[in-house]
Amino acid sequence: MWSHYADNHGGVCYCFQKAKDVTLIAEKNIESGNVIYSSQVPKVSIFQEKTSLAMVKVSLKDVILTKSSEWSYEQEIRFFGKCHNSIVPFSPAALKAVIVGRRVSDEKVKEINAEVRKFNELNATDVRVLYSHRLSTTFQFGVDSSKAYRDNCENNFSARIPVLPELNGEAITTISKSED
Repeated sequence: MWSHYADNHGGVCYCFQKAKDVTLIAEKNIESGNVIYSSQVPKVSIFQEKTSLAMVKVSLKDVILTKSSEWSYEQEIRFFGKCHNSIVPFSPAALKAVIVGRRVSDEKVKEINAEVRKFNELNATDVRVLYSHRLSTTFQFGVDSSKAYRDNCENNFSARIPVLPELNGEAITTISKSED
């Protein structure tokens, strides 16, 4: 999700607690729903003068909430609707953490930490700042509360990527395993 939604690891991810006693989104025109994972694209049938507005809304909701089965591990919840503002208000009590992407600059990290501290003071909350990083042995990402740990993971990962020498002016572009 980082590469698709968070500016290729250069953004942040807000972590909300879903609870029955906490209203997450304060905007009345915003709906939410669990994403439906499917191998089929939702079918939308609209017939001029025969399809009611209610039927169109149901079809649109199906389109908004349906995603390819390949992404089912995300267990995503989507929020959608009419919003007259680019900023959607949410319940401060519902925000639990902000995960900083692995490519966020040190300068931006300082800004994010300052904003979270200010948010916590204003709202009497305890929002944590966490840091995303690559794991050294898999294609997955980890999250840790220590920026130093994140930086160490990123530096060690980069150090393990071999730089291939040039041969007769041509760079090696593939490596094959010998059967010997």
